[in-house]
Amino acid sequence: MSNLHFIKNLSSNTASSSLSFTDVFTTQYDYYKLIVTSGDFATQDWCSFRYLNTSGTELSGSDYRYTSREGLSSEGYYGGTATSGAVIRAHTSDADIGNVTLDFSNPMVSSSYTYLRVTVVTSQNGALFKADRTIQYRQGTQVQGLKFFLNGGNNINNLNIKVYGVKE
Repeated sequence: MSNLHFIKNLSSNTASSSLSFTDVFTTQYDYYKLIVTSGDFATQDWCSFRYLNTSGTELSGSDYRYTSREGLSSEGYYGGTATSGAVIRAHTSDADIGNVTLDFSNPMVSSSYTYLRVTVVTSQNGALFKADRTIQYRQGTQVQGLKFFLNGGNNINNLNIKVYGVKE
């Protein structure tokens, strides 16, 4: 990725049950790499997100499809498929998050689906947790932003993300 350009930092330090970033993607780039560098949750929980369209409206969970392979190094790995909101599956014993990479393909192209690959490497209960997930949003919609939330409804205290882009 020799044409990878740093675009901006996304950051929120205000505790909230959900965090929305409405200006993540533009038509200037075809591919995006988002790196979650740090975050803090009010409690140990799974972090999920949904796409936001160009009006800032949250896109339905019924149009997401994903496959995953994940697990703890101490227990082995498992895989599966599902239909629901995009799930980062970043869950740690100390309620901190980091080492999460999100690779998006054509989020602002309304004539095709938006594809995402999520890679997580972190610790959970003293063991290495790894996840590799591929997510497809099965509607031709321009995706401009992301809404993050915890599955248990608890607060995200802060979240820091670096955004990079590549133009074909």
